[in-house]
Amino acid sequence: MLTGKELFEKYRQLGLQAGPGTEASQYAGTLFCGMIIQGEAAVFRLLEEAEAKGNKLALTFPLPFEKGPSEPSGLALED
Repeated sequence: MLTGKELFEKYRQLGLQAGPGTEASQYAGTLFCGMIIQGEAAVFRLLEEAEAKGNKLALTFPLPFEKGPSEPSGLALED
């Protein structure tokens, strides 16, 4: 099993190889944004949890999209 740091690097490399606008690149961007918001330790822990459960991570927002634009507030496991 890969560590959170290794998973982060794996997804970063996949995003770079796939190129801009691809799903892999967007996921790498999501992880990077999550790292800015929550820090390395939290993102690495969440990546390990997501990998173990077969899930991905997604940005969370304080307001629903129907209520207007808002900045991401964190990172969580996708449903």
